[in-house]
Amino acid sequence: MNAINRYRYVWILVLLLTFCSIVFSQDRIDVSNTQEILVTSVMKSERFGNQQKGDEALLIRDKAEVQRFVALFNNNLQAKVHACGYNWRLTFYRSAGAPPTEVYFNENCEEFERNTGPICELVQKTFKQTVTKPNAFLTNLKIDVTAAPDVARDDLSSKGHLRVLSLRHVQRLPYVELLASSTSPIPKDKSLWNAEKAKTVLVADQILVNDIARVRSKYHVVDIDEIRHSKSISVVDKIFEERRVALYFDVGTDIGSVGKSLNLSKVGSTVVPDAYEIQILTAARVTEPEKQELMKKFSFVKSVEPY
Repeated sequence: MNAINRYRYVWILVLLLTFCSIVFSQDRIDVSNTQEILVTSVMKSERFGNQQKGDEALLIRDKAEVQRFVALFNNNLQAKVHACGYNWRLTFYRSAGAPPTEVYFNENCEEFERNTGPICELVQKTFKQTVTKPNAFLTNLKIDVTAAPDVARDDLSSKGHLRVLSLRHVQRLPYVELLASSTSPIPKDKSLWNAEKAKTVLVADQILVNDIARVRSKYHVVDIDEIRHSKSISVVDKIFEERRVALYFDVGTDIGSVGKSLNLSKVGSTVVPDAYEIQILTAARVTEPEKQELMKKFSFVKSVEPY
């Protein structure tokens, strides 16, 4: 093997090892002590076209069937390299005290450390059954933000005898997104560009950190997202970096004046939700009279909509 081919071989080997480490660098799937499995869609599948409405669900309780899934998934590793989204969600409900385990599945490009073939064969059959012969249905409830999620879930479960799920992120708190930017000259020496860019990012981040402290001195900030990239531009002789961060506040907080507390950053956007979403699982699709009865019985339910 000559020097060039040896170099190519080593480089390809490095790429393969890196790729494999990315593919299987996830936590192992823990579905031990699973009691039942809920199959729901994340987005509609092209396989089923108009046959699928999206609210269909399949609740698997048969012990032998549950064990088939557990044997294939438990302690397995799932690939996470595709960027084409997910079609389905498998929720493994485990014994009391153990949190449920969710496995998201893309029906076209999913890989596992082991059992990929048997897993795909089993779940594809299950997805088809979910669409063609569902035994449960999802309904979306819009809940008034003044009702705490735990209280709403407890009331719907205990008083309404409903099975309540949270299949989507609950966005209830008002938030303000802050933006900060910094510029610096582009070094003539190209080897210094990355270092100068990193310094520019740090300056913008420090502006955000300082203004977060100013906001916190006047408001009760419930949560703060990580500082993230917003915009990066290099034009003519300047490096421009913009960074962003979201600050979350208590429900009912007047966040319209947050901008007055800022020094060098600015308000990018403000969001004040009036409702958040939770889901219920029923044996049949909720009828119009049942929707009206639900809103009448629970004042915090603002609307009942298809999932």
